[in-house]
Amino acid sequence: MRNLILLGLLCALAFVSCEKEGGLPPADCDLLNFKYYNDAEYDLGNVSDLYLMLACDGDASTQQIEDLVASMSFFDQDYTYEIREDENYPFQYMALKFDERKSCEQIVLAKAALEEQEIVSYVHHSFETDDCMSPIWEPLGELCVNTYSSLFYVKVMDQHDLADLYDNISYANCEFVSQNSFMPQWFTVRATKDSNGDALKLANLFYESGQFLAAEPDIITLPVE
Repeated sequence: MRNLILLGLLCALAFVSCEKEGGLPPADCDLLNFKYYNDAEYDLGNVSDLYLMLACDGDASTQQIEDLVASMSFFDQDYTYEIREDENYPFQYMALKFDERKSCEQIVLAKAALEEQEIVSYVHHSFETDDCMSPIWEPLGELCVNTYSSLFYVKVMDQHDLADLYDNISYANCEFVSQNSFMPQWFTVRATKDSNGDALKLANLFYESGQFLAAEPDIITLPVE
C-alpha cells in the first residue's frame, strides 16, 4: 500500500511539473486508432481523452484494485466504475475516467505508470463512439467507448501449415490460445505484458507481414455513463 501511495505521488508530481515547465517530457505517442479490415485500414475513431481501460489479474482482490486506482492521481476519484469479469477473459477489467482531458502524451505516461504494477495485466486506450449497443442490440448505457482486449484473431493461409503463425507468435512473444472450430483458418492469440506490443499493435503487424489473410483485435464496447 505504501508503494502505491508513493507511486501516486510521483505520478502527480510528474504531471504538475510538466505543466509548470510548459510541456510534458518526451514520450513516444503511438496510440493506434485503426485496424485492418477487408485489406484496408479501418478507422476505430478518435482516441478518447477521458477514458482508459484497465485490466487486472483475475486473482486480484477488489480492495487491491480500488487501492491501485485511488493511488493514481490522474484518475477522477469521484467516478463510479464497474469491475467486470468475463469467462472469455482471465482478467478483471474496467473503464476509468481521467480527472481532466488528457493529451496523447499524458495518456502514454498514465498507461506506463499503471503497467508497472504487479496486479495489472494490461492497459488500453479507448475510442469515442456513438454506438452504445451490445452485440445483441441491447442498450449498454448513455455513453460508451470502444476499446480492445488482450486477444487478437489471425486468419492463416493454410490451416494445415502453421509455421508462419508459430514463427510470428514466437517473435512477438505472445501466446497461442485456440483454433476456431467453426472457421478453422482463424486462430486466437493473446498479447501479454511481455509481448512486443499490445493486441491492436500486434494484429496490425501480423497483417502487415503479408503472411496472413487477416488479423484483427478483439473490440470491446464499454459503458462509461
